[in-house]
Amino acid sequence: MTKKKAPAEGKEETGAVLPVNKNSKKADLLEYATETGIAVNKSWAKDKIWEAIEAASTTEIVKASGGDATPFLVFDSEDDHQIALSMAGQLADKYVYHFKTKGKELFGLSKVGVEMACQHLLTKYDIAYRVLSTPTIIEDAEYIRAVVQVGRFDLRGCRNGNGGGEVMLDSAIGSKRQWKKQSIWKGKGANAKRIVVDDPFAFEKAVSKAQRNARLSLIPYPLQLEIIEMFKRLDGGSHVKQLNDREVRFLTDGQKRFLEATAAEKGIYHKGLHQIVVDKLGYKSLNEVKVGDFDQLKAELMQIETKAVAYEDIPEEVREGYAILGYSQAKQVQHWTAWIQKQKDPVVAVEKMVKAINEEIDRRQLDN
Repeated sequence: MTKKKAPAEGKEETGAVLPVNKNSKKADLLEYATETGIAVNKSWAKDKIWEAIEAASTTEIVKASGGDATPFLVFDSEDDHQIALSMAGQLADKYVYHFKTKGKELFGLSKVGVEMACQHLLTKYDIAYRVLSTPTIIEDAEYIRAVVQVGRFDLRGCRNGNGGGEVMLDSAIGSKRQWKKQSIWKGKGANAKRIVVDDPFAFEKAVSKAQRNARLSLIPYPLQLEIIEMFKRLDGGSHVKQLNDREVRFLTDGQKRFLEATAAEKGIYHKGLHQIVVDKLGYKSLNEVKVGDFDQLKAELMQIETKAVAYEDIPEEVREGYAILGYSQAKQVQHWTAWIQKQKDPVVAVEKMVKAINEEIDRRQLDN
């Protein structure tokens, strides 16, 4: 069979642009439908075949840049699990991630899915994706960053017997910054909770994801759509990982305000709450905490004994204002403690207090 020419990389698409359209030849439409598992009949008219393809092709691909970053972060976390499975000698066979949000069906290729996509493109188009050099590793106490270069090669010249050789079409740099620790679930049912432990596969995850990122950047968007459509129907859809809403959604603003207020009642403010989020859940900030983790974080805060507010706990801008007003450190602690315990939102509480202090300073200046 003569190898097809792969679709060229054009400008980034924003919708589901398929490698075929209503003006394509009937034979091309039939071939696409067959490869992606869309049910059509070769006796149908071309327009009817296209209608079936268009109706079945509802894929919207998650992208790392622009818009809501939640899906990309969740898919990246799922790849951690697949890489760990592979390192433990188990089968990682989820090629596509999927979930629904804001009325949209979002899909993305997993790390294994990208590797399978490259294999498919080699078989169908004689296009190979190769790592060009040893990964560059940059490491500090908390993170490992891997940088790799991947090239895209056209092999048709050396396979058609015409004496030609392979040609490198282009290349891309992929990088990934990977935390050396990981957040895992311990316990079952109502007793399950997240804990933070060392990640034995942090290096492998960094390198694998860097390769994933480089390869994926070299696969044209229409081809990604074609491959995802094919994987969605492969083996009855068994290679698609469905993600539920609690795994995907971040905390609402109301939930974050509740947690901040609960922490403030315990004498815990921004830095302290941040450290609890890191130590207990493994997230880098409260903004990364998922809805499914709300109950655990709430319980962690409720277990903490209320501590008296120390002078150092008072925000610096508030302390500066108090000093201008002539408050002693003891009076500052007393005044701030009484104020913060009445507030629901610690951030707004600071803004209100700074405003009140400035108004009092202005009033005193006028009186003088």
